[in-house]
Amino acid sequence: MEARIRSLIGPWDFDDPSSGTSNQVDLVEALHVFDSPGALTVTLSGTDEFGCTNATVHPIQVNANTLAGTIQYTSPLCEGDPTILHFDGNGNQFIWSHGTLGNDPVVTDAGAYGLTVTDNLGCRFEAIPAIVEILPEPAGLIRAIEKNDYGVIAAIHYDYYQTCYGEPVLLSLELQANYSVVWNTMSTDKALEFSVERGNALPVGTHVFSVMLTDPATGCTTQIGPMTVEVKSLPVNPFIAFDGTAPHCSFTGEVLRVKNIQPGISYTWSTQQNGTFIEVNSPGEYSVRAIDLFGCRAESNLLALDESPSTLLAPDGCHRGCKPDTLCIGTPGWLSAWQWMWNGNPIPAPQGQSAMLPIDQSGSYSLQLIHQNGCSADSDPFAMDLFDGISQFGGKVWFDVNNNGLIDAPDTLVPNIIVQLWDPNGNPVTSQSLPGKGYTFPDVPGLGDFVLHIDESSLPPSGVQYGRTVCLRSTVATSC
Repeated sequence: MEARIRSLIGPWDFDDPSSGTSNQVDLVEALHVFDSPGALTVTLSGTDEFGCTNATVHPIQVNANTLAGTIQYTSPLCEGDPTILHFDGNGNQFIWSHGTLGNDPVVTDAGAYGLTVTDNLGCRFEAIPAIVEILPEPAGLIRAIEKNDYGVIAAIHYDYYQTCYGEPVLLSLELQANYSVVWNTMSTDKALEFSVERGNALPVGTHVFSVMLTDPATGCTTQIGPMTVEVKSLPVNPFIAFDGTAPHCSFTGEVLRVKNIQPGISYTWSTQQNGTFIEVNSPGEYSVRAIDLFGCRAESNLLALDESPSTLLAPDGCHRGCKPDTLCIGTPGWLSAWQWMWNGNPIPAPQGQSAMLPIDQSGSYSLQLIHQNGCSADSDPFAMDLFDGISQFGGKVWFDVNNNGLIDAPDTLVPNIIVQLWDPNGNPVTSQSLPGKGYTFPDVPGLGDFVLHIDESSLPPSGVQYGRTVCLRSTVATSC
């Protein structure tokens, strides 16, 4: 049987003259497409090796293929949008090129979607493929920009940002094109800013932001986000106070202390010291900052440490002088009162409260100063060693020849004139001017107001006769 079949050499006759040369073919196996419907007879003839012939006749019914139609769909699509592939003709079975069965599949990907439709007679129809094009959706990111105290960008946060109440929150967009935007707050700005200065600071809690982007060139839209902003509450404002009672003065070891200490809070002072109390000495304002575990901060009240009087107004060290001497101080505007001290005891008023204190006793002196803010300070003691004074007077006697009240070129020296000196106690000391040398009073004890006087009885008669004026030119040297 198999040998006989292999010995068949043709031909096929498909009873379809309109198909031309395809109607008869000399093949063992043949495929024929009928162009017209109808009742036809297919004949297969064969001759064996002995010349015997035989023919097989098979009647067939070729049905008309009434399948027709197109695929209905939407293209181009925005990324993520679906379209329905719908064949608008009849059929019993629908096989799509992407493996889906049935009519009206939903697709979201770009591609060429082919369709084979089969009816109940087994007729098939290949529809023109649906070419689906996908337009890219708008793309962008929401970011939170964190700035430092100088307004310089310190960090950029995506997806999540944690901050403290009262801190400014700046949200902006990173976009790939010039899209139109609508925030879930209904704002259409490209950036949002929330701050106390603007009156719109975000309250404590969690805030979620999203943005709808629209590409004006394609009409495609997408929503980006969410961006979550968590606003933490601030610590309780610390309250600080000095230990003890006022006035609180510099360089007295005053202690500043937080009076309402909170658990879990660290405290940093304006001096950059940490802790719930500090000792302060320099005058000025002080405060403390409370910082919680999230880095949120709260400022305390300001307290001022008053300035103590500057003891630089008082002398210091060891001094030697002549009796009597004078101690003096400047009186700047902040100085409200002072008291001189001698050997640790206050010098009675009014001299003890005078800016210029005459002294004639050796010993240890100091000064107590009182600032107008109530702060006081005692200077370090300074030593004064005072000695009795010794003075020396000397000079020459001149005739004022031209009577001009000046000692000048025409004037002449007058010898042998008696010059008298009275010391501060009214005791006279007499000296005589010598030719060319003048007069001198050496080693005169005591300090104070001395008086020089010419004994007129010692003047030459010509001095009186011509009414000439006699002048003294004196020098004074004092030592102890």
